[in-house]
Amino acid sequence: MIFASFVSRIAKTVAIASIAIAAVAPAAQAASANFAISGTGSGTLDGKAFSDTEFLIELFGDDSNYSNYGRGENFNPLDKAQVTIGSLGTAIFEIETRIGYNFGNNAVFFGQATGGDLFDFFVDSTAVSSLKDDFVPQVGTKVFALNQFNNIATSLGALSFDTSGDVLFSGNAGVPAPQTSAVPLPMSGMMLLGGLAAPIALRMRRKS
Repeated sequence: MIFASFVSRIAKTVAIASIAIAAVAPAAQAASANFAISGTGSGTLDGKAFSDTEFLIELFGDDSNYSNYGRGENFNPLDKAQVTIGSLGTAIFEIETRIGYNFGNNAVFFGQATGGDLFDFFVDSTAVSSLKDDFVPQVGTKVFALNQFNNIATSLGALSFDTSGDVLFSGNAGVPAPQTSAVPLPMSGMMLLGGLAAPIALRMRRKS
C-alpha cells in the first residue's frame, strides 16, 4: 500500500511539473509566411502510382532565411515542406527546400535548397508583388522542371511527379508551421521534475 501510494504521488507530481514546464517553456520559433501549391497530378509515391490525383504542397518559411537579390527573392531554406496526395497521405520532404520568385518573368520556383528546381510555374504579372505579402490564390501556368521532380526523399518514401494541371498558388504571411513532434524536455525541466519528486520520496521513506 505504501509503495502504491508513493507511485501515485510521484505520478501526480510529474504531471503537475510537466504542465508547469509547458507554461514557462519558450514557444517554438514561428514561421513568418506559408505558401500552398495545389492542383492535380500524376506520378509515384513509394512505388505506388497515382494519376490525375489532387495534391497540396504546403511550404513554411521564416524571415531569417529570406533574401531579395534584385532580380528575385526566396526563402532558402524553408522551415518545412510537406505534400498531401489524395488518399496516399501527407509526406514531409526529407531534403531542404526553397521557394523563390523571379520578378523578371513572374516565375515561382519550388526546389531543393542547394539543388535543382522541382515544381516551377508562371503567374500573372500583377498577381504577386512579393512573397512576403499576402495574396489570394493565383493560377499557375506552364509548369516546368517536373523532369527533375524525381525520387525526392519524403517521410512516406520517394516521390516523383510526371504531370500536373489546375495549379493554384497562394501565400499568407504570419502563419506558423505546424508542429510535427513534441519538443524534447530540456535538462532544466528534468531537474525540476527531480526536485519536485525528491521531497515526496524522502517523506515516504521516513513514514515507512
